[in-house]
Amino acid sequence: MAQTNNFSGLTEYVGVQRDALIVKASTEAKSLKYFDLFLGVKHKDIIPAMDNTVVLADGSACGWNPDGSDIISEIPLEVNPAEVEKEFCQRDFEKTWANYQLRWEAGRETLPFEEAFINGNISAVQEALEEDLWSSGTTAYGMTGITAILDAASAVTTNVTFTSAQTIVDKVEAMVAAMPTNAYKYGYERKMNLFLGEDDFASYVGAINASCCSGPKYDAAAEELPYAGNSRVVIVPVPGLNGTHKMVLAPARSIAYGTDIEDSNSTVDFWFERKDAKFLLRILFLAGVAVKLPGYVTYGK
Repeated sequence: MAQTNNFSGLTEYVGVQRDALIVKASTEAKSLKYFDLFLGVKHKDIIPAMDNTVVLADGSACGWNPDGSDIISEIPLEVNPAEVEKEFCQRDFEKTWANYQLRWEAGRETLPFEEAFINGNISAVQEALEEDLWSSGTTAYGMTGITAILDAASAVTTNVTFTSAQTIVDKVEAMVAAMPTNAYKYGYERKMNLFLGEDDFASYVGAINASCCSGPKYDAAAEELPYAGNSRVVIVPVPGLNGTHKMVLAPARSIAYGTDIEDSNSTVDFWFERKDAKFLLRILFLAGVAVKLPGYVTYGK
């Protein structure tokens, strides 16, 4: 027999906060604060990218002598539906500390700790999305990760090959040294973001702190760190690159992330199914990434 769902048992917190929860799940992974967000992508959009140069010539004489270049690129940004489905048996709750907080209210089962329970799962979604953003392959729901995109674009990116003889400081310096000339001018506020794993960031901060014997120390728990010697470069630790020992140096906001926060199919639902005596959780949203300016990205691995 097909499953029967009783949505009248939708709990109060999720019912009121659904839109905010969708936004939290789909747009608040750590790396996304550094990306260019496109929040109305239904399936596939085209992002225009432009590279313009001009030549200032002598204007004292008559005549027409055009010079300079305008390169217009179209970068596809495709989003795919990512879904979480969970179920929790009422009897399992009754066997734990949760038994003391279960209650009947208005003829339906509710969880007094629902807000903390849902927010914990939303945080888990953010962490999982963070990992997927930097994936070196394609996720189960069809999103191609950033490092996979850069591997495929290796003919146009600036590539740095790390060696075992290099220290973490050597690797960071090699990334900055290899940065394409004037790449920063394509970044938001003319900045460059150097993404690396939180593990490598902690090693880098430890090495920098150990190299100096006085003055303030850098904090390995910092959200970001300016690169000493080039204030345009900001070092950003991201959990999605943990364990990979890869680094990505890109113009600020040149990595695009797409979702659709108003999509009717995007949802956070949590309800009690009376027939099977189960709490059911469903989270669905769209997600996709693209690299707008691969020719100005430095990729180290």
